[in-house]
Amino acid sequence: MSLKSLQIRILRNWEFFVIIGLPLLLLPLLFIPDDEVIGVAPNTRPSTKFKCAFVLILMAIYWMVEALPLAITALLPMVLFPLLGVQDTAKVSINYMKETNMMFVGGLIIAMAVEYCNLHRRIALTVMTTVGVSPIRLMCGIMLTTSFLSMWLSNTATAAMVCPISMAVLEELFPKPDETPHGFRKRRASIFKERSEVDFEAFVDKIKKKRAQLKHQQSLPAESFRTEPRPPKKMMKQLSFKIDPEPLEPSELTRFIRERDRQKDIQFEMQMEEQNENEDEHEENNDAENNPEKIRMAKRLNLKKMLLFSILLSSNIGGTGVITGTASNLVFQELIKPVNVGQGGKYVDISFATWMAYNIPPMMVNIAFSFIYLVVMYLGVPDWVYFWRKQKSTPNSDETEALNRVARVLEEKRRLLGKTSFHESAVFALFLIIVALWLFREPKFMKGWAEHISDADIGDSTAALFVVILLFIIPRNIETFCGVGDNNGGAVLTKTPPLLDWKYVQLNLPWGVILLMGGGFALSNAVVYSGLSEWLGRQLHAVETLPLTVILVVVMFLTATLTEVASNSACVNVVIPILIALSESLNIHPLYLTLPATVTCSYAFLLPVATPTNAIVFAAGGGDISIMEMVKVCLFPNFACIIVILLFHVTYGNLIFNFNDYTYPSLASSSTPLSPLLVVNGTFLR
Repeated sequence: MSLKSLQIRILRNWEFFVIIGLPLLLLPLLFIPDDEVIGVAPNTRPSTKFKCAFVLILMAIYWMVEALPLAITALLPMVLFPLLGVQDTAKVSINYMKETNMMFVGGLIIAMAVEYCNLHRRIALTVMTTVGVSPIRLMCGIMLTTSFLSMWLSNTATAAMVCPISMAVLEELFPKPDETPHGFRKRRASIFKERSEVDFEAFVDKIKKKRAQLKHQQSLPAESFRTEPRPPKKMMKQLSFKIDPEPLEPSELTRFIRERDRQKDIQFEMQMEEQNENEDEHEENNDAENNPEKIRMAKRLNLKKMLLFSILLSSNIGGTGVITGTASNLVFQELIKPVNVGQGGKYVDISFATWMAYNIPPMMVNIAFSFIYLVVMYLGVPDWVYFWRKQKSTPNSDETEALNRVARVLEEKRRLLGKTSFHESAVFALFLIIVALWLFREPKFMKGWAEHISDADIGDSTAALFVVILLFIIPRNIETFCGVGDNNGGAVLTKTPPLLDWKYVQLNLPWGVILLMGGGFALSNAVVYSGLSEWLGRQLHAVETLPLTVILVVVMFLTATLTEVASNSACVNVVIPILIALSESLNIHPLYLTLPATVTCSYAFLLPVATPTNAIVFAAGGGDISIMEMVKVCLFPNFACIIVILLFHVTYGNLIFNFNDYTYPSLASSSTPLSPLLVVNGTFLR
């Protein structure tokens, strides 16, 4: 086997070599002596932090490069922790079905019910027809719809639903030409271009006929002799292998005519060559001025990119609005629970209501900024900005007709949905009920409903699964169920199905994400149990000399970089336990670093592999969007979103969670509250 073939074989099967080679590379971690004892007597135990670090690094790299499927990598704690003596199998397995997992399942099933009855499509079409159909209004409607739906549905499902609608609208505004494929220029035929085999054969027949005519014309008088222009010399050379090289014995007149034709051919070739050179030189510059079709296709391409990037940005940003918006938000909620941020009501804790209060304002600002950025980038500054100008551009008749077509298409799509059915109304009512239950379970400004019902701690998953059960009880068609319109005395002749079908749930529920969350919880739990988090906190204590604002900025930008190459949930599972240990080591509020880092994990805009949403948008581009262009367009919004959440966090977030005054339970009796993070005029002291 040659060296080159060996290299190709390794590159084609790189996942296998990473899976086998990485554990061997990390093997020294298992043999580092560790005599530390952790825990409080009499429940002390030997530290296994380096063995846990072995699994942590292994899973983090597997997640980043996706050598194994993400869900399969999440199962490694079930195998490695018991074998390495880090935790018992029973303790590890508990992490795979926690309360947060059940809330995730409940939220997804409710979202599936919305998709199952096409309620999400009705909402999208209603918003788009209400806002308007001009390019700016159209993108505004798409971003509003996408950001709202991605708050409650999965980002992937939202993008998969909105992309086809947007592309259908684009086709009505700028239909593709039928005569030429996109990206190819239709030019006039030239004698210097190759011809088809049919053209060659026809040309050969013509030459043979001409030779026969020449033989016949040699015996005719000169006055009666006529000839056709001779074919180009280049073409004769190309066809020389096909033409019978039978020599002719031309007369003097024939030689004269051939010489004359040859001179004409040369002159004709020079003229054609000069004309083609001029066309090639000036075509790109003159296309925009002389070819309206080129202008129309350029506008179409710009609008297509603008709409697709608006879907990408609004779906990712919209998922940060509520805690059920993305799996990474729920992972954070579960990881922060052991910290006991609220300490029995002493401090404001993370809940559905506080998360919305914290994230909705920066989400709206980021959506508005992304909208303005895309409009200016692809359409230029709108005329209404220059309000002092008297003359303003007005759409021509073709543009007006295109907008009318779009309005008719959207209206037709909405008409095809028919009247709002009982199925949609019931699902929408249950959707409003679950949102209200989540908001008012623990609203902070008043006593929540959960406290009035039971002394037990009722979580959000209880409310979610209650609504899920109702989805499988309430009939889909109340008239059929009640026998309205039947001629059988109201008897139900056929079974009325419920609002949601279980087979649909089985096929569409992302079971792998549930395993991914469970693997992250198991990893985080082992990091604390093995003493690794405490050890990392001591090692990172050296950053105490840096201002907290600098630490926060570094953490957010490092997280934003990591989330571009790893899934959002995997990134949160790896980063948040380390930040929790760092926060306790520095004696700062546990949400000061962890909360903005979690939100930053959703700002993965740059690469198609970063999130499934990005991959859907990239695929919908149909080759019109390159990876490099995706990076260039989305890099500025990525930085802008990080800056916005940073500014909101240190100002507005401080009003909600009061980062300046926090004491850990273990330090409550031996230390004073934290010194302020902010002083007058917003100057940071720590």
